[in-house]
Amino acid sequence: MLRLILGYVLAPISVLLLLVSVANSQPTIGLNFQASDLRQSGFRPPDSMAAIGRREIVELINGRYAVYSKADGSVLRASTLNQFWSEAGVTPIVYAFDPRVLYDALVDRWFACAVDNSRAANSLLVAVSATGDPTQGWLGFRIDSDSDDSHWADFPMMGVNAEVLVITANMFPLGEDSTRTAVLVLPKDDLLVGNVDNFTLFEDLEGAAIGYSPQPVVDLDQGPLPFVLLSNYDSSLGLLKISTIGGTPELPVLNTDGGLVRVFPRGAPPDVDQPGPKTHVDAGDNRFCSNVVMRRLAGRPSPSLWAAHGIAFHGRAAIEWFEIDVATRKILQNGTLSDTSLAFNYPSLAINAEGDVVIGCSGGSPERFLSTFAFVGMTENGQTTFADPMLLKAGVSDYESVVDSEGRNRWGDYSATLVDPLNPTDFWTIQEFVSETNVWATQITQISLAVVTRGAPWLLNYPAPNTVWRLQDGTFQSEDGACSWSRVYGNPPEFAWVRGPVICNPPNSRIGLGLGVIFDGQLTAVFLQLNSPPLVIVSGRVMPSTAVGELALSDSAKWLSEIAEPAIPELQDAEVVDPGQLPPQAGNGRIGTRARSAPTARNRTRPLNRAVPTAPRTR
Repeated sequence: MLRLILGYVLAPISVLLLLVSVANSQPTIGLNFQASDLRQSGFRPPDSMAAIGRREIVELINGRYAVYSKADGSVLRASTLNQFWSEAGVTPIVYAFDPRVLYDALVDRWFACAVDNSRAANSLLVAVSATGDPTQGWLGFRIDSDSDDSHWADFPMMGVNAEVLVITANMFPLGEDSTRTAVLVLPKDDLLVGNVDNFTLFEDLEGAAIGYSPQPVVDLDQGPLPFVLLSNYDSSLGLLKISTIGGTPELPVLNTDGGLVRVFPRGAPPDVDQPGPKTHVDAGDNRFCSNVVMRRLAGRPSPSLWAAHGIAFHGRAAIEWFEIDVATRKILQNGTLSDTSLAFNYPSLAINAEGDVVIGCSGGSPERFLSTFAFVGMTENGQTTFADPMLLKAGVSDYESVVDSEGRNRWGDYSATLVDPLNPTDFWTIQEFVSETNVWATQITQISLAVVTRGAPWLLNYPAPNTVWRLQDGTFQSEDGACSWSRVYGNPPEFAWVRGPVICNPPNSRIGLGLGVIFDGQLTAVFLQLNSPPLVIVSGRVMPSTAVGELALSDSAKWLSEIAEPAIPELQDAEVVDPGQLPPQAGNGRIGTRARSAPTARNRTRPLNRAVPTAPRTR
């Protein structure tokens, strides 16, 4: 955008064409650094997992916790995973494993979870950061994963919306019983004040009811209940499963009736070949191993679920992705991502409000060591198209861990891809690659997309100079109703990026183009006059931690408003969004409850995703 402004010497139509050329430019790789490796972690596999905040990146993997600067990747804090939990106030039994972490922009907090005490009676570990700075401490909680200790929790999965944090886990029997599922619901308001007394744990859920490894969604629109879960019910028969959590945060109701989604039948992905004679690398199975995200795009009548998983395609490990309408349970679109020689494993997906999608994964071939990749997609007129895979970090050698009793050369077991909370044209992905012979490492990569111009321009009408604007639910509007600025993304509004062109229509002025950015509560909008070169800066403070802010017009805006000449008529037909209502605040909680379904006979299923330390550990 800066290059566009400094190079402005063209007529209005030329500026519009230049904006389109910016929109069509290729994604670029920004910050791209090696994070952790096998020696620092001590575990195989790492379970690559990270979250992105305002200024920090939190990596939480098997054996290691690290905080990095978003600016340069420098390490701000690091410890073992067990130390992370002990410092949060809950010392794991033996060791913690299978961690997950999320950053919640709505409340400016981080959430983490894990389990402990593998293959024995164990606990679900949950933590919330003390502030928006993850280096300033966490508060942890231990919740019994099974009230009668007949099962142990494995492979926890975590999702969040405006009202609840939800954690699910596969529950494997300690005796002669079947594999079950547990669903933990925590009121988010309670967590934020250090209280988990009002939790609800749904226990002993059968796979026939909820499917296998149900992923709680990460609701990127931060909507209220009902909360949605998506599982692979039986993809070999072409069936996925949607379940919901309704009621209230303190008295949730789990609904597993119906919810089957028909898809094309797929088999589990085969192992990934690698150069040399070493054992092929494990590609997992066809569950949804990474986060399922929910987002409503413009033009869609209801939110969609976006998810990706590994499949077998033409004899190689490949990726299948879905967009599923939440209201109708219908597949809106789906596709496969594959290559004639490369095989891909452990995908994760992120999508912004404009429908830009990034799927990160690792992959390899007989000619390429295990490396990290990303597929970038763009949604136009309801259809998403992906470009060829981008190589993010090349592996440098072959890899073989301690091959387990089932012959698996372990890799994975999941990864993370995320949208930057301050700039939705930036995506981040954490993936696994081979950094030296038999050593895995994680790579954190920033993928920056061009500012994309879509649809009608936006209309900005200035009121009189120094008028106070109020920001409510994503729309600027002056107190006298004389101005509005549509399509300000983000909730709360300090996490937003206004994308151009914006039509500036002050009284008796010319039209301009521009972008506005809300960064850390400070709005700066840059506008370019079409008929003259000066820049106009409008800046003001959006009050943090609220959905309502105030913005005072600057003198430069007053200067612009005094320019004569009417606006160009053919560009005035722009979309203007009226301010909506603020979301309701969650109420206080009541006493916690547990819900248990009746046991049902079922075949015993093996735990597929237990993290293994490189050396035996004793109690």
